[in-house]
Amino acid sequence: MRRRWLVAMASVAALAGCGAVAYQFLPDPVTGPFAEVLPGYLQQLERARAGTIPTGIANFRAKVVVVDMATRRVDAIQAKLPMPMRATNPSEVGTLIGMVCGTQDVGGHNDGRKAVESVCRAWVIDVADHRPVGQFTFVNPPAGLNAGRPPPRPDSQLVDYLKELRMR
Repeated sequence: MRRRWLVAMASVAALAGCGAVAYQFLPDPVTGPFAEVLPGYLQQLERARAGTIPTGIANFRAKVVVVDMATRRVDAIQAKLPMPMRATNPSEVGTLIGMVCGTQDVGGHNDGRKAVESVCRAWVIDVADHRPVGQFTFVNPPAGLNAGRPPPRPDSQLVDYLKELRMR
């Protein structure tokens, strides 16, 4: 009986492992359509990140794709953009936004715990002109109740900001 149980458990573990491996190779539904063009997008973003770019942007061209420069994938925030501005394939992309998000210490609390904030910095590129057109930074300050743990990324600030821009 014990041997049967061990064989059954080993089989379940093996199947679970195969499933996890297979899951890694499933196409990402957001990144999938952009997989072939992502390397070129990332090159443009790295050049923009290394240069001097005016802060803020006045408008954007056509639809937007947001790339997480750390993971080198289309960022999950892409799904939060309104449909009229969200690119669903490379032929729709007019504006490329590259983001790098993280946390930074901003001091401490009276009880000795660190205060941290979430920060996302973004670079904006006009894809047709292959030129950077702006950059901006969003910060989600530490919340008193979550002292010691970083607040969530400031995604809603980014989406709200993009909604206010003009499409040209």
